[in-house]
Amino acid sequence: MAAAQPKASGKATGGRFKPRHLPTRDRGKRSFAKVLDAAERLIERHGIDYATTRRIAKAAGLSVGAVYEYFPNKESIALRIGEAWMQRVREAAESMHPERSGIRDLTAYIIQALAGSARLYKEPHGLLTAGSLIGAVPQLREAVRRHDERMVQIVVSALRCFQVTAPDSELYAAAHSVQTIARAVLTARLNVDAGTAERMLANLHTAIFAVVVPLVQPRVSAHAAAPPRKKN
Repeated sequence: MAAAQPKASGKATGGRFKPRHLPTRDRGKRSFAKVLDAAERLIERHGIDYATTRRIAKAAGLSVGAVYEYFPNKESIALRIGEAWMQRVREAAESMHPERSGIRDLTAYIIQALAGSARLYKEPHGLLTAGSLIGAVPQLREAVRRHDERMVQIVVSALRCFQVTAPDSELYAAAHSVQTIARAVLTARLNVDAGTAERMLANLHTAIFAVVVPLVQPRVSAHAAAPPRKKN
């Protein structure tokens, strides 16, 4: 039987998932970061039901009032953690885009993009929290959907910098596949030993190449590919 998804508290209704305000002074920024770090530790270790605002405040070394100064509820904290992780993923992907990185070879692009993603997933702050709370925080589910759409657009835009011969429908399908496969494998690598993680990364390279390379190879029509007929 599947485990029950944690339920969002009633306080999180009415769209109250965003921070009340973002700090501008150094002291406020430090307090803001402490709240996020404490919440992430508690949620990943004990789940969102355990991570009450009072416990988050205690773990952060702050008063409950200090937490409420920035966040209306614990779900808004979880949403902020998840959004911060997804922003780091998008920024890493955008930094590898050929127009920004100057990479002009498809093979080099795939290798460097995957290497950058693997490095990012070695310190997955926010990833486990976001993954565990998608069912509890509807706004997080919507944020993940928007993130996935943006990641697909980044991949499609990057592939178009090379000599793509595939139609847009195949290009978008390939980008969706790359996004789905890469996230699944990089996440799974967090729970295995170093040797297995390296083999999984090598297999991921192979899978991505298998999906992407046909998009840029010259297309040969069925008529052109048919062997010449022998004359009688």
